[in-house]
Amino acid sequence: MSHPDHPDSSDSSEQPAAPCVCPSIQPLADVADIADQSLDDLADQPTGILARTDDQAPVSVLAAQRMQGNLISMISHELRTPLNTISGFLEIVLDGQVGPLNERQQEFLGYVRTGAQQLTTLVEDILFISKADAGQFLLRLGPVEIPVLVESVLTALHGAAERAGVRLEADVAPGLPTIEADGLRVQQVLSNLVNNAIKFTNRGGVARITVRQDGDAILFQVSDTGRGIASRDLKRIFERFYQSDNAGEAQTGGHGLGLAIARLIVEQHHGHIWVESALRRGSTFSFTIPVAPLVQPQQEVD
Repeated sequence: MSHPDHPDSSDSSEQPAAPCVCPSIQPLADVADIADQSLDDLADQPTGILARTDDQAPVSVLAAQRMQGNLISMISHELRTPLNTISGFLEIVLDGQVGPLNERQQEFLGYVRTGAQQLTTLVEDILFISKADAGQFLLRLGPVEIPVLVESVLTALHGAAERAGVRLEADVAPGLPTIEADGLRVQQVLSNLVNNAIKFTNRGGVARITVRQDGDAILFQVSDTGRGIASRDLKRIFERFYQSDNAGEAQTGGHGLGLAIARLIVEQHHGHIWVESALRRGSTFSFTIPVAPLVQPQQEVD
């Protein structure tokens, strides 16, 4: 039997090439080349000093940073299509549409699906942040019913909590006013915090949502009985791509963007977000959303 990496030379028949279902990724290389040429020379420039691009037009470091954000956005967009292709055909295989799979094949392809989902999330998060940096962030304000929002989060994460052996609880104060906010974005923040609580809590632990009114704002809190966060990590926990030392102990991996995005969304609502924690004593993440918007948002994230 011939090894897959060494085809049998006795088989002179040529197999037809499989049709290419993925678009060319050459644009990624082109974008990378542009980034190398136009940005690397600006990395050491002091803020405000003019640099020059390939066409010798003067450009400030701020403009270069904006250009870098646009390049990141372009790369992320280019990655979307092949990722969608991978995920789509993977689901076809897992559904048995191209033939039955044994248990081991199902298991391994499940790992591939998880990896593809994580990479897709990373791409979407990078797109969100790069567009927010470019000022393309519009909150779609509307009436938000707090009990409905909390129930949606509990329903969406019930399965993850059950698999992790973590009990989900919620305590929503009665009579909370309807707030004027971007419901999907606030739900995204709350879901991220609850999902983190599940990941960093051992089996048998508890993740709890508490919501009450605090003056002119609604205070959301997500507490857990998990590992906690070291004091040296608390000041940096909302930084992009920052992961604490115990991040590797999470039940599922992350990429360190979720909390940065949560902070962007909360601050765009003119709210505040913070954390209180200590090692082996669990964590409590809190954020506020004003009942009424203070100012109208400016631009939009797709």
